[in-house]
Amino acid sequence: MVQLVTIKRVYKFYFFEHISLEETNNCLILLNLKNGEFYESNETGKKIIELIKQNNSFDSISANLEQIYSDYEENDLYVFLKGLIDNGFIYIDKESS
Repeated sequence: MVQLVTIKRVYKFYFFEHISLEETNNCLILLNLKNGEFYESNETGKKIIELIKQNNSFDSISANLEQIYSDYEENDLYVFLKGLIDNGFIYIDKESS
C-alpha cells in the first residue's frame, strides 16, 4: 500500500497556472502547456479534479468520494494525487493547515 506521509489531511491542492483542463465525455484531460505532457482521467479522476478545483482539503475530497463510491479506498486517492504531484500537474498548499 502506497501512502503519502507528507500529505496532511487538511492540505489543499492547486493546479499550476500552466495546466489546462479539457472536458471530454466522462473524463478530463490535463495538459501541461510548458512541456506538452498530458494526463487523461477516468470518471473517478474527473470527480477528484472537480473537488480539487472547488478548494477541498484531502479529508473533504475523501469524504465526498466515500459517499459516491461504495468500493472507495482512501489509498487510491493517495496514489492518484501522488501521480498528479509527481507529474507536475498539482501542488500542495502547505499553508492551508
